[in-house]
Amino acid sequence: MSLLDLVNLHFRCAITLQRPTMPMVCPCGHLFDAMAIYHWLETQDTCPVSRLPLTAAQLRFESVINQFLGSITNNEEDVSSMATQTEIPTTSEISVQTQQHAPMIPPFVYLGNEHKAAAELPENERRYLGTDILVDLGVTKFNPSSSNKRLEPVVDHLNIAYVRNRIPFACNNPHIVVRKYAYQHSSDSVVEVAKLLARNGYYIYDLFYIGKTNDLNRYVLYSADVKDDGSSNNLSKFRSFSNRLA
Repeated sequence: MSLLDLVNLHFRCAITLQRPTMPMVCPCGHLFDAMAIYHWLETQDTCPVSRLPLTAAQLRFESVINQFLGSITNNEEDVSSMATQTEIPTTSEISVQTQQHAPMIPPFVYLGNEHKAAAELPENERRYLGTDILVDLGVTKFNPSSSNKRLEPVVDHLNIAYVRNRIPFACNNPHIVVRKYAYQHSSDSVVEVAKLLARNGYYIYDLFYIGKTNDLNRYVLYSADVKDDGSSNNLSKFRSFSNRLA
């Protein structure tokens, strides 16, 4: 058995039995292609292999496996292009390539290259959105509509890093789901607290001071439900509020 055969045997999606284009791993250790497992979870609430309870939020993107398989795929494509460099793809083949829809990766919905309104999102993405804020990040709006303009120069570059860490492929119009959290800290500086949170992996959409309890200053933070490494945001959520769509 060749090395490539071993790779295809041990690094394959448990659903499609093919090499995953975007490898995701569940808590029980099974490997899936993102598109396949998210499609499965639209109608099921268990791991398709172990049948243990499973939600989309529990899936973890495996960047090391993605880089490893990506390198192999690139080498294969280089060899293939050398062998077929005189072949020209048909119009239909080009159309199929450009219409592929990238799968959703929490906390994002719609990772395509066209602007979409919330009403145009697939049903599973609207369910994930729930009653929280949907923000179209566009190309440069990584900290849009903040109530504190001093935050932008402080956290904007960290928000850009957050988005790049969470999206393992290029897309022009990621839409992020932003939720409302409570946060307490000894510092009364919104800028310093925002900087601290951003450096600890939190996406900062907005942050503002609301008062003081004992020796701690209270803040409202608008952020995503996962940090930049994919771990859960364990801050306390505010009660549900009216839906706002950006």
